[in-house]
Amino acid sequence: MTGFGIRDAAPRDAPMLARLHVETWAETYRLILPASAIAARPLDARLAQWSGQIARGGSRIALAPGLGFAQMGPQRDPAPEARPYPDELYCLYVLARAYGTGLGQALLAFVRGAAPFTALVVEANARACAFYEKMGGRQLLTRADRIGGTPITERLYGFGR
Repeated sequence: MTGFGIRDAAPRDAPMLARLHVETWAETYRLILPASAIAARPLDARLAQWSGQIARGGSRIALAPGLGFAQMGPQRDPAPEARPYPDELYCLYVLARAYGTGLGQALLAFVRGAAPFTALVVEANARACAFYEKMGGRQLLTRADRIGGTPITERLYGFGR
């Protein structure tokens, strides 16, 4: 983990988290979502999001400066399948230039506690689905949802049960 400089995010990191979120979203979803859905989450909105998340606390936010981030906290998913899992991986994103380096595994290890957790993944993001399956995720359900006005299918993975 130290090879990537992963550390807990601090208030001063909100601008970097916002930039990384915008960049990783564009890279990850450019072939999955319309450009308008990606543009609907601009830098100023992400800055407000991350400033608030850090200030509120209650979750673990890991930052690999300039490369990626992850966040885990209490379970929010209302699905009955998620109830046995006290934690939820809210997000894990790395820039494409860091794919295959082990950064995703390192970020997950950094935010992961001892409790079982879930991760929600857009099914069309085959790279992410393969990653979570490699990390030991067991698919709990598949359901329809929307990102903005775009219909998607998402998978809920469970870990540690």
